Amino acid sequence: MKKTCNKLLAFVLALAMSLSVSVVAFASETTAPTSSTTVTALDGIASVNVEGVDAYYQYDDNTGSSVKYIRAKLGATKTWENLQSARVAITTTGAVPTVAGATATSSTGNEYIYTLNLLNTRYAVTVGSNTYYLAAGFEKNIALSANDVDPLAITVSQLGSSTTGINVYGSVVQNNYMGNTYYVNNGTNWTDTNVAYYISGTYTWRGDSTSVTANIGKNAAATLGGNYSNGTIDLTVNRPTVTVAYNGQTRSYIVTAVLDTTTSFRVSASTYAINFDELNDSEYADEFETNVAQIETALNAYYAKGKVFAATDSVMDVMKDFISFAQGTHFNGTTNCSDTYLATLNGLGEFSAGQMSGWCYMDGAYTPTCKVPMVGAADYALGNAPLFTWFLTVDYTPHF
Repeated sequence: MKKTCNKLLAFVLALAMSLSVSVVAFASETTAPTSSTTVTALDGIASVNVEGVDAYYQYDDNTGSSVKYIRAKLGATKTWENLQSARVAITTTGAVPTVAGATATSSTGNEYIYTLNLLNTRYAVTVGSNTYYLAAGFEKNIALSANDVDPLAITVSQLGSSTTGINVYGSVVQNNYMGNTYYVNNGTNWTDTNVAYYISGTYTWRGDSTSVTANIGKNAAATLGGNYSNGTIDLTVNRPTVTVAYNGQTRSYIVTAVLDTTTSFRVSASTYAINFDELNDSEYADEFETNVAQIETALNAYYAKGKVFAATDSVMDVMKDFISFAQGTHFNGTTNCSDTYLATLNGLGEFSAGQMSGWCYMDGAYTPTCKVPMVGAADYALGNAPLFTWFLTVDYTPHF
């Protein structure tokens, strides 16, 4: 009986040891973490604040619940330098904390202040008999320091005619398992130091949409290049960039800013048209075939310029700009257009196709029964409609 009991005890112990080994295998510092569990509090810690951001507490699946991490993610207003020289405030429940490799710069009551380089560096924080690991990173985007601190930094105070709504920032790839022992042991960064930089936002612009003016501030010793030259960014390339060079180093800023369609009007076939349906269906079609062809050719060339106007500009402003573009290069006929009235366009106009003919415009697509706005083209702002159509009518009465 005694032998049987001993054998049974030995079996139970062996099974327990086997299960223990299995549990340890699940919490291994030799494998990368795949999940985290948040804990609400740490023994001895009242709070931890990194650069004004409250830290949170977790343990990871690969190192198990016995290894606790104190983590913080800095927001989009923080810079690279903020992480490299972070103000860390550790408030305990009474004990004096010890931060490996660092000394508190000041303390008030149970709050202890440190300045730490948290860029891909973790610190062991010991409070009483408990040791935790402090690490930090970014949410996603970072702000830029002043260009006397970061000589490759730039500012954009104006894009087109816009002085607000333009953002210059860096985008960081951030691993959530900051400070995990697996990454420390393998020398792996949890904050990617290869930052992508952008100029984003929306802008208002009046002119050629193939480029936009930009007021860019930089370090006095830095030079600007890429698709930026003489105060203008070339927008004809797929991914326009502004490059900054300083002391052998170069940084590129990708321009993702777009035209604000609520404050701008881009001239295209879908936004500004000239229609000849009534003329082409009339007895005068053959007489003015060349005039019509010249206007249509000029208009297509004008579309290619990608002209942009402010939404507050008028329907007549675009017509006058088109005439300025086409006259002498595409038109052979007479054009007579005042600030308020289009009488003749390349030989076509009032009385060209009968006593009731002339130019009208529509805030929309032309139809044989469309009604024209009861506002002159010089007083009708482009922001009032997505499409404007000029048409040569042979009889204006159905349109009023």
